[in-house]
Amino acid sequence: MTDFSILEGNTFYQGISYRIQALTCFLENDYPCALNHVNDSLHAFDPEKKKDIHYFLARQLAGIILLSVHRYEDALNHLLPAADYFEKTGSGLSGCETLIAAAISFWELSRKKKRSLFLKKDFQNRKRKDIVICHSSKGKC
Repeated sequence: MTDFSILEGNTFYQGISYRIQALTCFLENDYPCALNHVNDSLHAFDPEKKKDIHYFLARQLAGIILLSVHRYEDALNHLLPAADYFEKTGSGLSGCETLIAAAISFWELSRKKKRSLFLKKDFQNRKRKDIVICHSSKGKC
């Protein structure tokens, strides 16, 4: 997909392709590779597409990767705009995931009031949208 999008000059699909590659590297715990691809994704999106959900999904992923490598302030620089976008557009699950990641970043930075605020927003969103996040290895909550 990356080669095709580059040949066609399609920055939208190029951005999505890099995000998928970043996610693959992240799931393999290859954080340098993940950061490289997610940065490529963020730079690939046309400025007009930087108000699109795919751009903010890339920002969310960038924040989660940065959280994983203990770069909490950098993580928040991506997570907070993504959380705002997901809240404004009603993207329930993406919003909840982003709020939790932001709360963890605030926790690690010992910013307890902000952490509590983001956890409260997350719980309110899940309740309002009837979203259940399950962390069971058996697939049952």
